[in-house]
Formats: sequence, structure tokens, C-alpha cells
Amino acid sequence: MNRATMSRIVFPLLTITLLVGVGCNSDRPLEGIDLPVAETPASVAENTWALPFLADLPAGYWDAGPHRYRFLIDCPAVGQTVESNPVEFRVTPLVGTLDGPVYLRLSGLSDGIIQPPNVGSINPRQPTIAVVSFLGLSLSTIEEAAECAGVMEFDGDRQEPMLPGDPFRP
Repeated sequence: MNRATMSRIVFPLLTITLLVGVGCNSDRPLEGIDLPVAETPASVAENTWALPFLADLPAGYWDAGPHRYRFLIDCPAVGQTVESNPVEFRVTPLVGTLDGPVYLRLSGLSDGIIQPPNVGSINPRQPTIAVVSFLGLSLSTIEEAAECAGVMEFDGDRQEPMLPGDPFRP
């Protein structure tokens, strides 16, 4: 093997090894590196708020067995109505309880408020929070949206009210 061929093989491997090594061997790999601050125009920054609608469901809320939920939120102030498709999940004592709540979201259950669905079954002792967030709102729209009404409908005949939470920047 000639030197040119060897450098094409060895140097990419060396680069990958060094990049992986930096991330694995350091608790703070970017500490001490000055990164530029991102700037956005004021018009964009004004409309980058989110307003969650929440229903906090404590540990012990769900009985063991299959469950199905969907969201119904009418919010003319933000020009949006949510009538989601049903989502099914199972509650069983055979799975452990996760640290923190599990979030019931439009597309399924997750262990983080902005995580994609990654939980299939929960323990009956697992606290859950139903959440739907409207994104891209201005602060003035959020004030009007506080009057919006929403519910989480589940298991065919039960409902929990969903109330507006604190606005946040996504």
C-alpha cells in the first residue's frame, strides 16, 4: 500500500477517533471556547413564544389496562383548533416508574416535554402530564389565548380540563 492510499484511510479514522474522544473524555468539551451569540431580528423574536395547555395527572390516576386519549382545544385567539387522533397506550405494574412525569402528547407518550414519543407503557404509579403547545405566538396573542378552552378526552367517556400554562420560548 502506498503512502497516499494509507493517508486516505488513516487520517479520516484518526479524525473520527479524535472527535469522539473529545466528547467522551470531557464533561465540558466546549468549555473555554467563545462561541458567537445568535442574533435574530426583533420582528422574529416577538413571535417565538409558545403557550402550553396542560392537565396534570398525579401518580395513581391511571388504572392498569389499555387506555386511549385525544385532545380537543378550541382557541380562536390564536386561530387554531385541535381535534387530535386517538393515541393508545397501556398501563401495567410490570414496567418501572420513570424519574419525572411522562408527557401525553399529540403523537404519543414521551419522557420529556419536547422529546419525540419514546414510552409505550407506564406504571400505574407514574405521574403524567397531558400537554399541547401552540407555537410561534406573540406575547399579546398569548394574553388573549389564556381564555381558550381545552380538554383531554379519554377512554370514551371521561374528560380532564386542559388549562393554559406559563408561556415559554421554544
